[in-house]
Amino acid sequence: MHYRSPRSVPSHRASGPERLAQLADFLDTLDDGRLTFSWWYGDGKGCAVALAAAEAPWFQAQGLSLVSKDAPRDCHPVYDGATEWRALGRFFELDVKTLRHLFDRTGYDGKLRPQAAEVAGKIRAHLAARAEAA
Repeated sequence: MHYRSPRSVPSHRASGPERLAQLADFLDTLDDGRLTFSWWYGDGKGCAVALAAAEAPWFQAQGLSLVSKDAPRDCHPVYDGATEWRALGRFFELDVKTLRHLFDRTGYDGKLRPQAAEVAGKIRAHLAARAEAA
């Protein structure tokens, strides 16, 4: 992956659904074994959102960041003055129940290491259902 500074990403405040679609696209680029629900982020592995916050300038330009990126036990996402699940709720404009369905092992029959394609597919299915309901 070619690194680009968050400052080089065009300024645009995306909506929650746009951010989810970007996350699904980002997940399509991940190598197997990098996604885990064991912790937010550490040692190049983590949950879908934390991987994006750590590695994708587009998400950084949207204001999503990680605190204590080098310490898996203390690492967590931050957005708009909120942390962890509350930060994700604000960032993606979703309630905690939906967030856990998309980004927690409870939404994947308890699996700690789902395939990135499975998470991307679930995000896209959520977006399609949301669009159909609108």
